[in-house]
Amino acid sequence: MLRLSNKLTFLGASLLASISFLAACENDEAEMPVMPDGPTGSLQVNDQLLSSNKIIVPAITMSKTGWVVVHKSTADGGPVVPAIISVPKQLMTGTSSNVEIMLKDEVMLEDGETLWVMLHTDDGVMGSYEFDGQNGLDGPIMEGDMIVMESIEAGSPMIVAEDQAVMNGMVTIAEVNAAVDGWLVIHNDNGSGQPIIPEIIGKTWVEAGSSSNVMVALDEGVMLQAGQKLFPMLHVDSPANETYDFPDNGDAPEMFGTGIIMVDFTVQ
Repeated sequence: MLRLSNKLTFLGASLLASISFLAACENDEAEMPVMPDGPTGSLQVNDQLLSSNKIIVPAITMSKTGWVVVHKSTADGGPVVPAIISVPKQLMTGTSSNVEIMLKDEVMLEDGETLWVMLHTDDGVMGSYEFDGQNGLDGPIMEGDMIVMESIEAGSPMIVAEDQAVMNGMVTIAEVNAAVDGWLVIHNDNGSGQPIIPEIIGKTWVEAGSSSNVMVALDEGVMLQAGQKLFPMLHVDSPANETYDFPDNGDAPEMFGTGIIMVDFTVQ
């Protein structure tokens, strides 16, 4: 009887171990993550001053080749779709850093408005952005039932200048807020209250960020009279050589939407 009892005890222990093993396997299967059917992606964005109508996205990760595009915002705060305001940017599989997205030339912007950066598939003709909201091609990348997208606040570079007397050939610009390093230049009045372009009568280097009471020395021999206007304008240092090369070799005027970053003030 002792041997039989030991044998039954052994069989009982084995059966319990088998049941425990099967239960563990069932639990493991229940806890296994569900793999997504389509491509996945993620992006990191930040609010920013735009330079030359470009949005910079610090990081974008794609599981497959796809697109990043920019949408305007509706009155309710969501993205305007399917219309986009950017040139579609194709991204390869993996992580891309400091992605530059160029907005279209005709896009009008307001300082501080919300824009949506969105990821799309490239499942139609490879290399051709075909999303129109109806044809089923190049649709937004989804995470569950949510579109992979993030909003940013798009800020405009800015110049603030006050009417002033010009003393000792110097003008003072009250505030400059630049998105990138570049030039603050002064254009003269053509006699009809409009700037003479591309000629300038003074310039100074400005760094990205906010600067107050920026002094600009006017060129020697510049003649001014009370009541005329002067036109401060921002230019981008591109190529980045800290040499003012406009209009022959870059250094184009800074833009926000369809407008040049330029103001005027009256000589007193």
